[in-house]
Amino acid sequence: ATAGTRAGRFDPGRLGAGQVFRNDGQGPIWRTVTVSGPPRQIPPPTSEGFSVDKTLFRLDGSPANPAAVRQGDRLIVLITGQPQAARTHPTVVIDLLPAGFEIEGVLDPSDGVSQPDWDGTVRTGQFGFVGTLTQARVAEARDDRFVGAADITGTAVRLAYMVRAVTPGSFVFPGAVIEDMYRTSFFGRSAAGRVEIAPQAPRAPAPGRWLRLSGQSAAGARWACR
Repeated sequence: ATAGTRAGRFDPGRLGAGQVFRNDGQGPIWRTVTVSGPPRQIPPPTSEGFSVDKTLFRLDGSPANPAAVRQGDRLIVLITGQPQAARTHPTVVIDLLPAGFEIEGVLDPSDGVSQPDWDGTVRTGQFGFVGTLTQARVAEARDDRFVGAADITGTAVRLAYMVRAVTPGSFVFPGAVIEDMYRTSFFGRSAAGRVEIAPQAPRAPAPGRWLRLSGQSAAGARWACR
Protein backbone atom coordinates (compact mmCIF):
# COMPACT_ATOMS: atom_id res chain seq x y z
CA ALA A 1 0.00 0.00 0.00
CA THR A 2 1.15 3.54 -0.67
CA ALA A 3 1.90 5.60 2.45
CA GLY A 4 0.27 8.99 2.91
CA THR A 5 -3.18 10.48 2.68
CA ARG A 6 -5.60 9.94 -0.17
CA ALA A 7 -8.83 11.83 -0.73
CA GLY A 8 -11.72 11.14 -3.05
CA ARG A 9 -14.95 12.89 -4.01
CA PHE A 10 -18.08 10.90 -4.85
CA ASP A 11 -21.24 12.29 -6.40
CA PRO A 12 -24.64 10.72 -5.64
CA GLY A 13 -24.46 8.53 -8.75
CA ARG A 14 -21.17 6.91 -7.72
CA LEU A 15 -22.33 6.49 -4.14
CA GLY A 16 -25.56 4.87 -5.31
CA ALA A 17 -23.58 2.32 -7.31
CA GLY A 18 -21.60 1.38 -4.19
CA GLN A 19 -17.92 1.87 -3.39
CA VAL A 20 -15.49 -0.75 -2.07
CA PHE A 21 -12.22 -0.01 -0.25
CA ARG A 22 -9.68 -2.73 0.61
CA ASN A 23 -6.65 -2.54 2.85
CA ASP A 24 -3.84 -4.49 1.17
CA GLY A 25 -1.26 -3.44 3.76
CA GLN A 26 -0.38 -4.67 7.24
CA GLY A 27 -1.17 -1.55 9.25
CA PRO A 28 -4.49 0.06 10.15
CA ILE A 29 -6.16 2.62 7.90
CA TRP A 30 -8.02 5.58 9.35
CA ARG A 31 -10.91 7.12 7.47
CA THR A 32 -12.72 10.45 7.66
CA VAL A 33 -16.06 10.87 5.89
CA THR A 34 -17.56 14.29 5.22
CA VAL A 35 -21.02 14.64 3.71
CA SER A 36 -22.25 18.00 2.43
CA GLY A 37 -25.40 19.19 0.71
CA PRO A 38 -28.64 21.06 1.34
CA PRO A 39 -31.21 19.25 3.48
CA ARG A 40 -34.40 18.04 1.80
CA GLN A 41 -36.48 19.14 4.78
CA ILE A 42 -36.19 22.04 7.21
CA PRO A 43 -34.11 20.85 10.21
CA PRO A 44 -36.24 20.55 13.37
CA PRO A 45 -35.48 22.45 16.60
CA THR A 46 -32.84 20.70 18.69
CA SER A 47 -31.42 21.10 22.20
CA GLU A 48 -28.19 19.16 22.85
CA GLY A 49 -26.55 21.03 25.70
CA PHE A 50 -27.87 24.42 24.54
CA SER A 51 -31.28 25.97 24.10
CA VAL A 52 -31.71 28.89 21.70
CA ASP A 53 -34.55 31.26 20.79
CA LYS A 54 -34.95 33.91 18.11
CA THR A 55 -37.30 36.88 18.53
CA LEU A 56 -38.29 39.61 16.07
CA PHE A 57 -39.07 43.17 17.17
CA ARG A 58 -40.14 46.31 15.39
CA LEU A 59 -38.05 49.39 16.07
CA ASP A 60 -40.54 50.60 18.68
CA GLY A 61 -40.05 47.40 20.69
CA SER A 62 -43.34 45.74 19.76
CA PRO A 63 -43.24 42.09 18.64
CA ALA A 64 -42.97 41.60 14.87
CA ASN A 65 -44.91 38.89 13.07
CA PRO A 66 -42.75 37.24 10.35
CA ALA A 67 -45.96 36.48 8.43
CA ALA A 68 -46.82 40.21 8.20
CA VAL A 69 -43.70 42.06 7.02
CA ARG A 70 -43.75 44.78 4.37
CA GLN A 71 -40.94 45.64 1.96
CA GLY A 72 -38.81 48.38 3.51
CA ASP A 73 -39.56 47.40 7.12
CA ARG A 74 -36.62 47.39 9.52
CA LEU A 75 -36.63 44.83 12.30
CA ILE A 76 -34.47 43.82 15.27
CA VAL A 77 -33.48 40.14 15.56
CA LEU A 78 -32.64 39.01 19.11
CA ILE A 79 -30.95 35.62 19.63
CA THR A 80 -30.78 34.16 23.14
CA GLY A 81 -28.77 31.01 23.81
CA GLN A 82 -28.62 29.25 27.19
CA PRO A 83 -26.17 26.47 28.11
CA GLN A 84 -27.57 23.61 30.17
CA ALA A 85 -24.39 23.14 32.22
CA ALA A 86 -22.33 25.55 34.32
CA ARG A 87 -19.11 25.17 32.34
CA THR A 88 -17.17 27.54 30.10
CA HIS A 89 -18.24 27.37 26.48
CA PRO A 90 -16.43 29.18 23.65
CA THR A 91 -19.69 29.69 21.81
CA VAL A 92 -20.52 30.51 18.20
CA VAL A 93 -23.96 31.70 17.05
CA ILE A 94 -24.94 31.41 13.37
CA ASP A 95 -28.20 32.78 12.04
CA LEU A 96 -28.92 32.34 8.32
CA LEU A 97 -30.94 35.13 6.70
CA PRO A 98 -34.21 34.63 4.85
CA ALA A 99 -33.71 35.40 1.16
CA GLY A 100 -35.71 38.65 1.41
CA PHE A 101 -33.67 40.20 4.26
CA GLU A 102 -30.42 42.18 4.40
CA ILE A 103 -28.50 43.04 7.55
CA GLU A 104 -28.23 46.78 8.19
CA GLY A 105 -26.17 46.69 11.36
CA VAL A 106 -25.13 44.78 14.48
CA LEU A 107 -26.18 45.97 17.93
CA ASP A 108 -23.62 46.22 20.72
CA PRO A 109 -24.20 46.27 24.51
CA SER A 110 -24.55 50.07 24.56
CA ASP A 111 -27.68 49.75 22.39
CA GLY A 112 -29.49 47.71 25.07
CA VAL A 113 -29.54 47.88 28.88
CA SER A 114 -26.10 48.14 30.48
CA GLN A 115 -24.82 46.19 33.44
CA PRO A 116 -25.06 48.25 36.67
CA ASP A 117 -22.17 50.68 37.24
CA TRP A 118 -20.27 50.79 40.53
CA ASP A 119 -22.90 53.15 41.91
CA GLY A 120 -25.81 51.06 40.67
CA THR A 121 -26.55 53.25 37.65
CA VAL A 122 -28.09 51.40 34.71
CA ARG A 123 -27.97 52.99 31.28
CA THR A 124 -30.52 52.27 28.58
CA GLY A 125 -29.62 52.60 24.90
CA GLN A 126 -31.75 53.21 21.83
CA PHE A 127 -33.05 49.64 21.78
CA GLY A 128 -33.44 49.02 25.50
CA PHE A 129 -36.29 46.58 24.86
CA VAL A 130 -33.74 43.88 23.89
CA GLY A 131 -32.37 43.90 27.46
CA THR A 132 -28.72 43.33 28.30
CA LEU A 133 -26.59 42.17 25.35
CA THR A 134 -23.44 40.06 25.55
CA GLN A 135 -20.05 41.62 24.84
CA ALA A 136 -19.13 39.41 21.90
CA ARG A 137 -15.62 38.59 20.77
CA VAL A 138 -16.95 38.49 17.20
CA ALA A 139 -20.19 39.92 15.79
CA GLU A 140 -20.26 39.99 11.99
CA ALA A 141 -22.89 40.88 9.41
CA ARG A 142 -22.28 38.74 6.32
CA ASP A 143 -24.16 38.60 3.03
CA ASP A 144 -26.27 35.59 3.99
CA ARG A 145 -25.92 35.26 7.76
CA PHE A 146 -25.10 36.77 11.13
CA VAL A 147 -22.16 35.24 13.01
CA GLY A 148 -21.31 35.93 16.65
CA ALA A 149 -18.87 34.40 19.14
CA ALA A 150 -18.55 34.79 22.91
CA ASP A 151 -17.14 32.90 25.90
CA ILE A 152 -19.90 32.11 28.40
CA THR A 153 -19.96 30.22 31.71
CA GLY A 154 -23.41 29.13 32.80
CA THR A 155 -25.00 32.38 31.62
CA ALA A 156 -27.04 33.18 28.54
CA VAL A 157 -25.56 34.70 25.39
CA ARG A 158 -27.70 37.49 23.95
CA LEU A 159 -26.87 38.97 20.54
CA ALA A 160 -28.94 41.22 18.27
CA TYR A 161 -28.81 42.80 14.84
CA MET A 162 -31.00 44.91 12.53
CA VAL A 163 -32.40 43.74 9.20
CA ARG A 164 -34.35 45.37 6.38
CA ALA A 165 -36.94 43.57 4.25
CA VAL A 166 -35.83 44.23 0.66
CA THR A 167 -37.48 41.61 -1.56
CA PRO A 168 -41.20 40.75 -1.58
CA GLY A 169 -42.13 37.08 -1.44
CA SER A 170 -42.50 34.04 0.78
CA PHE A 171 -39.22 32.67 2.15
CA VAL A 172 -37.96 30.10 4.64
CA PHE A 173 -37.19 31.68 8.03
CA PRO A 174 -34.23 29.55 9.23
CA GLY A 175 -33.68 28.68 12.86
CA ALA A 176 -30.68 30.11 14.71
CA VAL A 177 -27.87 27.71 15.64
CA ILE A 178 -25.61 27.86 18.69
CA GLU A 179 -22.75 25.48 19.43
CA ASP A 180 -19.53 25.02 21.36
CA MET A 181 -16.71 25.77 18.92
CA TYR A 182 -14.54 22.89 20.13
CA ARG A 183 -17.14 20.43 21.44
CA THR A 184 -19.63 20.49 18.58
CA SER A 185 -21.79 17.80 20.20
CA PHE A 186 -23.03 20.66 22.41
CA PHE A 187 -25.40 22.64 20.20
CA GLY A 188 -28.94 23.93 19.83
CA ARG A 189 -31.20 25.04 17.00
CA SER A 190 -34.37 27.10 17.18
CA ALA A 191 -37.54 26.38 15.24
CA ALA A 192 -37.72 27.45 11.61
CA GLY A 193 -40.73 28.93 9.88
CA ARG A 194 -41.64 31.22 6.99
CA VAL A 195 -41.49 34.96 6.46
CA GLU A 196 -43.98 36.74 4.21
CA ILE A 197 -42.83 40.09 2.76
CA ALA A 198 -45.57 42.12 1.08
CA PRO A 199 -44.69 44.69 -1.62
CA GLN A 200 -44.26 48.27 -0.48
CA ALA A 201 -47.51 50.19 -0.70
CA PRO A 202 -47.58 52.86 -3.47
CA ARG A 203 -47.36 56.42 -2.24
CA ALA A 204 -50.46 58.54 -2.78
CA PRO A 205 -49.89 62.07 -4.18
CA ALA A 206 -49.86 64.80 -1.57
CA PRO A 207 -53.26 66.55 -1.23
CA GLY A 208 -53.67 69.94 -2.87
CA ARG A 209 -51.05 69.39 -5.56
CA TRP A 210 -51.68 69.38 -9.31
CA LEU A 211 -49.90 67.45 -12.01
CA ARG A 212 -49.30 69.61 -15.10
CA LEU A 213 -48.74 67.90 -18.44
CA SER A 214 -48.34 69.42 -21.88
CA GLY A 215 -47.49 68.15 -25.31
CA GLN A 216 -48.40 68.00 -28.96
CA SER A 217 -50.60 65.46 -30.78
CA ALA A 218 -49.62 63.69 -33.96
CA ALA A 219 -51.87 66.06 -35.91
CA GLY A 220 -49.95 69.06 -34.63
CA ALA A 221 -52.55 70.35 -32.12
CA ARG A 222 -51.13 71.42 -28.79
CA TRP A 223 -52.76 70.19 -25.57
CA ALA A 224 -52.39 70.76 -21.86
CA CYS A 225 -53.69 68.97 -18.77
CA ARG A 226 -53.66 70.43 -15.31
